[in-house]
Amino acid sequence: WSHTAAAEDTSYVRGSEAGFRALGVRKLDVLLPVLRMGINVVLSDVDCVWSSSPLPMFHGKVAGFEDFAAADLLVASDCMDPILDVSVRDPGCYHDSVDKNTGVLAVRATPNGIAAMAEWKVRLQVGEKNEQDQTTFNDLIDGNGRGHRWGMSNAQRSDFKKFGEAWCGSHKTKRGYNKLWAGGEDPETGGAGDASVVARGRTTEGSRRIFDVCLPNVSRHVHIGTFPVTAVAGGHTFFVQQLQTQTGVQPMAVHATYQFGDLADCAFGKRERFREWGLWRVPDDSLLASLAVPEVAPEPDRARAARAPARKAAARAADG
Repeated sequence: WSHTAAAEDTSYVRGSEAGFRALGVRKLDVLLPVLRMGINVVLSDVDCVWSSSPLPMFHGKVAGFEDFAAADLLVASDCMDPILDVSVRDPGCYHDSVDKNTGVLAVRATPNGIAAMAEWKVRLQVGEKNEQDQTTFNDLIDGNGRGHRWGMSNAQRSDFKKFGEAWCGSHKTKRGYNKLWAGGEDPETGGAGDASVVARGRTTEGSRRIFDVCLPNVSRHVHIGTFPVTAVAGGHTFFVQQLQTQTGVQPMAVHATYQFGDLADCAFGKRERFREWGLWRVPDDSLLASLAVPEVAPEPDRARAARAPARKAAARAADG
């Protein structure tokens, strides 16, 4: 990321708005060529711990998630309400004010999946101020224009909204242009997702629903789903609510969101959270030793220097 970032390589990238945004661009520089080779990708942040494979759910092989096989994108959610998360009409708090969390993202190598990722990269490249990967992704999914938060005037936002409504037609909701996917092929690409689901032409009763989303000027039919918080837990649902102890369901992934310890002078707080729950394997004691707080704090340099002559004199006397 360094040659497009504003700071030097040695800086704390998470603390640099331009640097962190540039890191997001590099992430997509890696992702897009793989997708274009026809390879599906599951991507997660480094503060995410996996305990089982997401592939069965991704391919719709898990009961209750059959429709996921038709998704172009599956994304985690910052939803903190486990009841709203399983809403039949609005799974994953999709239309609520919480973000779709790009810390866990599964992308199918379909034309629509690739188009959405390519547009996301462009939005990161033109981002300003505190815009970063997650905010630009949510603006994209919500049907907003490039640079929506800082790079557009009110008049430009209004014009893009009119354009989006005309381009997408009747999909308009309070968050973007979308409706529940009703099954069948994508009329623009001739099908998306696993062949068996497309051929079936309908949703599976009891399956968590996905959405048919229009992204203005990108694609009219991107199929997007949200991982349930019981399967991909955020920091609040796992560490604070401890939802897994109430349901008896252990998530396949835990993403350490809503946690302290993500600053340059304390970058290991999230790791310690994982260790408390037995989710972080330590290879040996050297790492723990490096984190240990000494029982006696080191002497200030000035005090140590003041005592140095006396120590030297004592040493000479002992030698003599």
